[in-house]
Amino acid sequence: MSTKTTSNVVKFPGKKKSSGIYAKITANTVKKYKCKEKEYRVNDTELRGFFIRIWPKGKSYAVQARPFGVGRNKLQTIGDVNLFTAKEARTKAVKYIKRI
Repeated sequence: MSTKTTSNVVKFPGKKKSSGIYAKITANTVKKYKCKEKEYRVNDTELRGFFIRIWPKGKSYAVQARPFGVGRNKLQTIGDVNLFTAKEARTKAVKYIKRI
């Protein structure tokens, strides 16, 4: 006689979260990731909320955070990767995160 334990947890179908791409954002990181057919992002490993948005037609730095850790995320685009260096974008990202 075998006993089978079952869980009372109900799993609802929904969005599957991807593991995502994480890398320290530098000038080489910007060059390494190429534009693809769909939008994707490369998250920074050192500054939470800082990432590169990569579209089929270009790339930009952005930051995303929740005000006081509550509510919905606020997204702020910093600028195109051709206008800002990674270091400048990181400095701006810190300022935006502090403001949010």
